[in-house]
Amino acid sequence: MKSQHVGNDPLQSIAVYEDACHSGFALYLSLDLSKAAKVSKLLRIMTAKEFLWGLVAGLISSIIGGAILFYFEGM
Repeated sequence: MKSQHVGNDPLQSIAVYEDACHSGFALYLSLDLSKAAKVSKLLRIMTAKEFLWGLVAGLISSIIGGAILFYFEGM
């Protein structure tokens, strides 16, 4: 029994894959490292702010939950 391929010729896909690799490498070489460093720094700052806001929200909700528990426990 002879196998049949569905779709494009497999050898053509290798050529297209090679072109995609060359395009990706060209994009990598065109990367501006100073701008990438600025974006990385901005992402770290945003992550730190999100962590601090989560910490503040957690502390406030803990205080409110403790106060409610203390109020109802005394009844």
